[in-house]
Amino acid sequence: MILSSPQLETAHSAIWFSAACTLPPTPRKELRAHMAEVIYIPPAPRVPFDIRKVPSEFSQMVQEKRRDFQTIKREPRRAAKFLDDLYSTTCGAIMALTAEQTDNAVYSVVWTPADINTYPAVVTFTIPLPHKSGWAVGNSIQGFFDVDEFSGTIHGVSQRENCLDVTAVLQRWDSLRWRRHALNSPNQRLAVGTCLAPEDDRANPTLALLEDQIITISWSASSPGWTSTQALLTTNVQLLGTPPTHPARVPVRTDKGTIALNQDQENAIDLFNHRFPIAVVESAYGAGKTLCAAVMAREASGEGRCVLIASIQNSAVDVIAEKIAQTGSRHVRPVRYISERVVRDTSRFARFDLANLMEKLHETHGDQEFAFSGTDNNLIREEHKELLYVERTVSKRLKKLVEIFFRVYAPNIILCTVASALNLTSELGLFKSWDTVILDEASMLPEAVLVTLLQRFDKACFTLIGDSKQLPPYIGIQSIPTAVGLCSQSALDVANRRKNIPTCAIQIVYRPHALMMSLNSEIFYDNALTCGTPIADRLAVLERIGMPNETIPVAFIDVPSNSSTSEAEVVRILVSHLLRNGFESKDISVICLYKDQKFLCESVLSGSGITVDTVDSAQGPERTVVILSGTPSKMSFFTDPRRLNVALSRARDGLFITGSARCLRSMTTLEKVMSWYTTHESDFGKKGRCEKKHRILSSVALGFCFQMDDDTMGDERGPRSI
Repeated sequence: MILSSPQLETAHSAIWFSAACTLPPTPRKELRAHMAEVIYIPPAPRVPFDIRKVPSEFSQMVQEKRRDFQTIKREPRRAAKFLDDLYSTTCGAIMALTAEQTDNAVYSVVWTPADINTYPAVVTFTIPLPHKSGWAVGNSIQGFFDVDEFSGTIHGVSQRENCLDVTAVLQRWDSLRWRRHALNSPNQRLAVGTCLAPEDDRANPTLALLEDQIITISWSASSPGWTSTQALLTTNVQLLGTPPTHPARVPVRTDKGTIALNQDQENAIDLFNHRFPIAVVESAYGAGKTLCAAVMAREASGEGRCVLIASIQNSAVDVIAEKIAQTGSRHVRPVRYISERVVRDTSRFARFDLANLMEKLHETHGDQEFAFSGTDNNLIREEHKELLYVERTVSKRLKKLVEIFFRVYAPNIILCTVASALNLTSELGLFKSWDTVILDEASMLPEAVLVTLLQRFDKACFTLIGDSKQLPPYIGIQSIPTAVGLCSQSALDVANRRKNIPTCAIQIVYRPHALMMSLNSEIFYDNALTCGTPIADRLAVLERIGMPNETIPVAFIDVPSNSSTSEAEVVRILVSHLLRNGFESKDISVICLYKDQKFLCESVLSGSGITVDTVDSAQGPERTVVILSGTPSKMSFFTDPRRLNVALSRARDGLFITGSARCLRSMTTLEKVMSWYTTHESDFGKKGRCEKKHRILSSVALGFCFQMDDDTMGDERGPRSI
């Protein structure tokens, strides 16, 4: 039966009790051992209690906002109230439709391990045929057993008459705990409360938060935050800064040694130091924007300012934290706030994590024992783990601990995601305010989130860093373009549109080979980019692999087959050839256009250690060699130039694209890329070139009309055709 539990203060909306009262004691005990004692059931979306027709005045203001929102200057208080209603309504609509389309039921199912000794663990279970979507390869799931929670990824789905058979791979950090529970069961089968995991932290969580934000509470017509909001949403707004009085900038320490900033980077730091209410740094890919953010934080903290560095993605925040550590500045005291889910990732940079710093506080600051007077000596050891997931609601005891930590450690740089920044500074949150805010990956930041941040920290100076030619905000739904356009446009696009906000560009890129960079520069950046890395430093591919054009490390391989399996096999052969020619797994990345192809490639590359990503998860990381796995059919969403730009800009030394030339040429943006290949003779389909080269890659281009075993992969004499 189901018992409602409104009296509980936890997040559980219901608790399922299962008891086999008619069974004898031994089977009953065994059954209970298999059952999930507590299953988390996500609450249903809130139902609007007051539905009414939209007033004509509101509709008129919506139209005005789309053009030139002059009301924000004439009647700022009225405009603030309008933005409250607009953002709450549109964000709520997006979240409601997303929730409506996705299955949020929790199923009590039996998890069966494929092999108890497999690591990471693989489990199978069966659910009734759901009425909503979400149970697809690549999506994340959660499982609840006893007091434990497990996370995993769906690896396979097959449908029977009235049910789905699901295979999932658990996260590595959950696999050992799962195995311990399974071994305690005589038949190694556990009843687990199972549901789809919530969306990740790229955008939707922040939109959900905005349903409850009220701009007018913190509204002040004279604040820098409100001036910045006006500059963002309307025209003819002048922003004033303060000229900096800094001496000549010293070189910066990095993992590659001490370097001097180039002129573009110097201009970005100078713009930051002018202390405009809001400023934009348009940085192309691989141009050192992370280094600039670290230098900005170093200089602001050196002047006694408290800095917030935030991004939509956790990975971007971690990269900046690592770069700050590399600069070796003595006066910076960074703290990285992370969620419990992220802290489990042992591969990430964790030196500045709040929990780690607090755990060692009694060792690193033992000379300041006066700070701990009247405090339980074991408080830090006992409660520091709570900080991994505490945001809005914290105990008085834990809040006291944080206050002690902040007083003793005196952090001057806080790093977290945008969603955490909104949570942490709510009325019940841990932190209150900053005077300097740096927002990285600003192209992925929704407009409504930026406006809320401007009002939350209305006395702070904001610097937006990002590339408007790369990924926009992740929304997850396309059926309500009006709502998306009113609240979830890229903050960087909105900021650039009005021409009010001081902006500088960083267009000297260091990541790719110079001729490989020309592809992106020509198609996406109007030939505005220049390369700061000598060609001699990017020859890893050209020196080891026979390319169609011996001077350009870019190649296209036509796979005429309409089979995704054939394309995945081409990727496998490419990877095998690269590994046999001196490249390591960590040097290679495969980027796929959609999740099913990603998991197909992961399957054929199993055990190779090769990273396989989708375009959405690829922004940020870079590799020596990138293989872009195309598609055997048309995919309209990938004609977005920003998505294609991300996929083509991850490689340093070499880029390979596989796919159907016929299909890719039928899509506008991809046709430009194909034309570039034709112009530069980078197509393996050119027969003369193929006959000249005695490499396996040449054979792949002949249409995948052959099969090769592993012994043939490294044969320099060429392949055997069948």
